[in-house]
Amino acid sequence: VNDTNLLKSLAMKKEVDFDFNGLHSMVYGYIRSLGWRRGLTVSFPKANASVRVYHENWLSAMWENCCCRILCHLTLVPCLLMRIYRGDCCCHEDHAEEDVRSYFRINYQAIQVFEGIRSQLWAPGFSGAAMAMELLRNVFW
Repeated sequence: VNDTNLLKSLAMKKEVDFDFNGLHSMVYGYIRSLGWRRGLTVSFPKANASVRVYHENWLSAMWENCCCRILCHLTLVPCLLMRIYRGDCCCHEDHAEEDVRSYFRINYQAIQVFEGIRSQLWAPGFSGAAMAMELLRNVFW
């Protein structure tokens, strides 16, 4: 970014277009059908959901520091001056770009992904006696 402002920054957010809810229900149902009766959580975490790039200098280091930013907001005047300098108000050019999106589309249906990973999913089944023993253990332990 060709900008002389010390508080210039660029933030990008990642968006993934895929039916995660459909895949979640398929994986959850399949593991339950294998006999798993304990608690079950199925999630698909997204790594590096956002990226923020800024020029390293004394002013941006102060602004990007969480503790310093809180102190600036508590005292109001430094926060107001830094926001005006950065261009957060309508009277100056904006030096903080935050509307950039990285869009990924997964060109597979949830059933296709599930069929590809089904052989890697497993859960030990429970017999009635094992379930009764576990119930007694939870009650008396």
